[in-house]
Amino acid sequence: MAYSTARVASITTISISAPGSAIDGVSLNANDRVLLTRQTTALQNGVWVWNGAASLMTRPEAPDQYQDTNIFDNATVVWVKEGTARAGTVWGLEPAQQVTVGTTAHTLTQVSLPPVQARFATTENIDLATTVLVIDPTIVSDAMMEDTAAPTTLTCPSSKPFTSADVGKPIVVVGAGVAAADLATTIAGYTSSSVVTLANACATPVTLRVTDGAMNTGAGAKTLTCATSQPFDAGRDVGALIVVAGAGPGGATPDLVTTIAEFTSTSVVTLKNPCHASVVDAVVQVGTTTARYSQPLRGDGLAGSDIVLVKDQTDPSQNGLYWANTAGVMARCSEPLIPGRAVIVSDGRWNAHTRHELTTQGAIVPGTTSLNFSPQNPHFNVMDYGAVGDDATDNSAAFAACLAAIPTPSGSGKGAVVYVPPGIYRMSTTL
Repeated sequence: MAYSTARVASITTISISAPGSAIDGVSLNANDRVLLTRQTTALQNGVWVWNGAASLMTRPEAPDQYQDTNIFDNATVVWVKEGTARAGTVWGLEPAQQVTVGTTAHTLTQVSLPPVQARFATTENIDLATTVLVIDPTIVSDAMMEDTAAPTTLTCPSSKPFTSADVGKPIVVVGAGVAAADLATTIAGYTSSSVVTLANACATPVTLRVTDGAMNTGAGAKTLTCATSQPFDAGRDVGALIVVAGAGPGGATPDLVTTIAEFTSTSVVTLKNPCHASVVDAVVQVGTTTARYSQPLRGDGLAGSDIVLVKDQTDPSQNGLYWANTAGVMARCSEPLIPGRAVIVSDGRWNAHTRHELTTQGAIVPGTTSLNFSPQNPHFNVMDYGAVGDDATDNSAAFAACLAAIPTPSGSGKGAVVYVPPGIYRMSTTL
């Protein structure tokens, strides 16, 4: 589908030779694109360029779907950005036909748009001013590097084990790259559930320590209080990555991965991101690294790159659709965002196979309008309930617990998604 844009659209017949200074409540400026939808002379319908209140409007210059003599069909739609009545609407040919601009009489009608196909969606606020390599990652392990001389061996506690199936998967080791940037590499070899080797050596040594912690408040809390047996340290821990078990997004008991923003005392710190769930006596890992893997983003910030749904920004005007860029910052995607448009996400730890709908109403100006996306189907991951796809563990209880956690439909008809990550899951009973 090809998209054209217009600033405003007409609601009545407009004089081509003297269109007036405003259309649909919007005062026009030179070179504004205007969509005419109700012309008495139907070959005049389509996109025009406004040149003045008493000046002849002209068709857009090449390259443009509505340039003079261009031929297009109903695969082209026009997105209207402003206006009292027409803001956020999309228009296409009715009936389906082939049109030669300036020759073919044609009718335009308001149409709906198919869902956007995004590859990943965010789970929390991200820094859009930096290069992002992984969105919505799987946390493989809260890991520490054993060596300090360009190590390639990654060792993790048994609470989040590796499996032989991880060999070849992309992995990001936070803080282990050049100048403490993230190291993006792959798992080259499997030694045990707690030891793997990396394809590329870490340029910066990274370590991790563990402390016993408890959140004193519920969901939305940022203050973390820990036992004094393993105290915080102002010089060491501020800015360090922190993993709070059970406090992350996605339901069940995922982990919150964030950083320590402020040091209050050896037992109290403030987190950069709030907890998504209430946790008590949570296991907390504090350090400069965590290992995580996901299919990495692909793209250069231009059309054809992976589309990322950014939906959890602290500043909601930053939400929207972006082209991935592995060598720079992401750029906004050209897909029209209109009220009610759905986004289907294909990959990710928490958002794979989910659907989100834009609930913001009225005119939408990307980068200015606050955008809100509502999930249209809850997402339940069997691994959150203890399932292990290692071709050995009995997963009957885990699958049953996952299914039992799905709420009974209340007439919405939206249902839920049960996500089973790749693996071999043994079952001793039927579900």
